[in-house]
Amino acid sequence: MEISVSDLFPEFDAPEFDPDEFGEDFTLPKGEKSEFEQITFTCTNEQMEKVREAIDSAKNSPDMVQAEAMGNENKNGNALYVMAMQYLANI
Repeated sequence: MEISVSDLFPEFDAPEFDPDEFGEDFTLPKGEKSEFEQITFTCTNEQMEKVREAIDSAKNSPDMVQAEAMGNENKNGNALYVMAMQYLANI
């Protein structure tokens, strides 16, 4: 028995498609890993408030000049790097 999205959700106007039209061939990028990475953290609202406060504070640090010179245009990423370097210098 074949059921379409339209059968289940008549108010949802979705185009019909044939699953057999999707191939199994795909490619992944070859070569070196990108020099940029993204990570995700899960925080409580209270924790996130402090994290944002720290990131905003780090953006005003003179160390941001060095962080920005490393080729990352993401200000939050650079501020996180500054915070990590300052923390590591003090442990």
